[in-house]
Amino acid sequence: MEATTQTATDVRAALGRNIRIRRGQLRMSQALLAERTSDVIGSNVFDTQISRWETGPSLPSVITLAAIAEVLLCTVDDLLASPFTLEPPPGF
Repeated sequence: MEATTQTATDVRAALGRNIRIRRGQLRMSQALLAERTSDVIGSNVFDTQISRWETGPSLPSVITLAAIAEVLLCTVDDLLASPFTLEPPPGF
């Protein structure tokens, strides 16, 4: 059995894609995700940062990533998974 390893680029791409997918499943704009994440961590997060995380030029801090997962009703592991397999919650 061959082991597979993810490169930093793979992880960055998976994270961005998964944030975008989950945000879409929850019908949440980048601005709303930024606002709710700001509320959780107690400091400003901007929609431009969400865009940069989704497209890959930058990564959120560990604390911010945990807050994003909380807002998106999933786990950090879900956001880092490749492929993303989390279904929308009931009612969405």
